Amino acid sequence: MATLWQDLRYAARMLLKSRAFTLAAVASLAIGIGANTAVFSVANALLLRPLDAADSRGVVALHKRTSEGDGQAFAVSYPDYRFYREHSGEVFSGLLCWGEAALALSADGRAEQAFGMLVSANYFDVLALRPAAGRFFTPEEEATPGAHPVAVLGYGFWQSRFGGDASAVGRAVTINGRQFTVVGVAPREFKSTVPLYAPDVWLPVSMQREVVPGSDMLTSRGAAWLHMAGRVREGVTVEQAEARAGALALQLRADHPEDSVGAFGEPLKAELLGVRLAPVGSFPAETRQMIAGALGLVLAVVVVVLLIACANLSSLLLARAVARRREIAVRLALGASRRRIVRQLLTESVLLCVVSGAAGVMLSLWMTELLLSFLPDARLPLVLDFPLDWRVLAWTLALSFATGILFGLLPALQAARQDVVGALKDDPGGRGLGRSRARDLFVVGQVALSLVLLVS
Repeated sequence: MATLWQDLRYAARMLLKSRAFTLAAVASLAIGIGANTAVFSVANALLLRPLDAADSRGVVALHKRTSEGDGQAFAVSYPDYRFYREHSGEVFSGLLCWGEAALALSADGRAEQAFGMLVSANYFDVLALRPAAGRFFTPEEEATPGAHPVAVLGYGFWQSRFGGDASAVGRAVTINGRQFTVVGVAPREFKSTVPLYAPDVWLPVSMQREVVPGSDMLTSRGAAWLHMAGRVREGVTVEQAEARAGALALQLRADHPEDSVGAFGEPLKAELLGVRLAPVGSFPAETRQMIAGALGLVLAVVVVVLLIACANLSSLLLARAVARRREIAVRLALGASRRRIVRQLLTESVLLCVVSGAAGVMLSLWMTELLLSFLPDARLPLVLDFPLDWRVLAWTLALSFATGILFGLLPALQAARQDVVGALKDDPGGRGLGRSRARDLFVVGQVALSLVLLVS
């Protein structure tokens, strides 16, 4: 460790001494690492980030397994949801449901479009959330349809529409022509159980008829409009919960064969085989595959950009090794081993890449802001938030170390293999053809990768 610390201090002095080289290398690498960090932060937010809840462990969403594949979106009617909730208590400590709704909200004489969710009364309790203000729904507010016009505001909507005023709790608002009383505000970090979706207001599912006049989806078994999630009991495995939920799904299908046809009486193409559980707040498997495919293509493009930058770095390091050939020859003549020289040069390249990674992280913040600026200027219930959490930072750090080692190794080996006598005599022939060929190879590689990127 003492030798490593000595190498790091020497590497820092050498990089500060050659400011032009350091700036050129950092600028080149920061673009490649920053682009990779930006794309990975998007992938992390869409595919890897868990639900923002106080305790999301054991909370799973119910997706369906069919003859056409696993993990497809699973919608059920309200009577079916009640059947699942009443018969799955041995595997789920709580089972919630939700459905999206477009709303017209009016408060203080100003009307506007709002995006909402109709949820079961235990929605927030199963997710172990605590309100930012007021309270959440009670079981009594779901028991009688239309009897409890209450609402919970989303934190962002509470801030933008009511200025974060605590007096908003208890205030009356008009939603789709019906007066509701605000009873609470959702916590700041929580968006919803739907990926990227941040509703403005939550309403009890029992208020469905009042929100959508003329429709009755609370008693109709054929109206599949709700999605379900539940908290698996302690001591119960995911496989056991899947088996129980799948058995209930097959039982419902057998008891109500009329639900096995489409809206116009046509038979459904896919046969229901069971239920698949997935972390709540994640996309269904088929959607995840589509997102992963699109992000994989974009990631391949930015990896090519990084390879171009790495080829440029290797060329710079080879040229720098030529400029330092006399220094390296003196160290070898004084007794330094070639392995020690390689380790020192690798320490310099890794330190250079770590500095570039830090610059790339800052650059990625600007890149994501630039991408989001191309979105249409319209009010959407989407939260496109791509934070730099520990996964993104770990990815960037690993990428920086890998870049420094892989693309700094060849220049370090070339520098350590030089002819000591020729270098001390400053013989131009002592530089060798290998280094020149390597530089030419990296230049050719840069041009080839740039052409591939341009054509793509």
